[in-house]
Amino acid sequence: KKDRHEKKLYYKYSLLATHPFLNQTIARMQRIAQGRKDELFALFSAHDVTVAPLLSALGLSEARFPRFAARITFELWKGAKDKNDLYVRILYNGEDVTFFT
Repeated sequence: KKDRHEKKLYYKYSLLATHPFLNQTIARMQRIAQGRKDELFALFSAHDVTVAPLLSALGLSEARFPRFAARITFELWKGAKDKNDLYVRILYNGEDVTFFT
């Protein structure tokens, strides 16, 4: 177990496993940023064995085992002064974890 931790095998697995979901999420946000309004909201549900790798891929290793009804939210924000500035905010169970990812 220590050897796997040192080699970051779980982190590498989590990147591989969650890449399709993260890629879809980014593509959706890019379409919205380009002005397409056909899909402004997406909701997915998953079990803890799906949420845990996503947390790891985001660099949130302290959240190893997600609690019951855990949620991850990705938000796309426009800048207050310049509407062309876009920001992504990531919430885990309602707490802003953007700067931990």
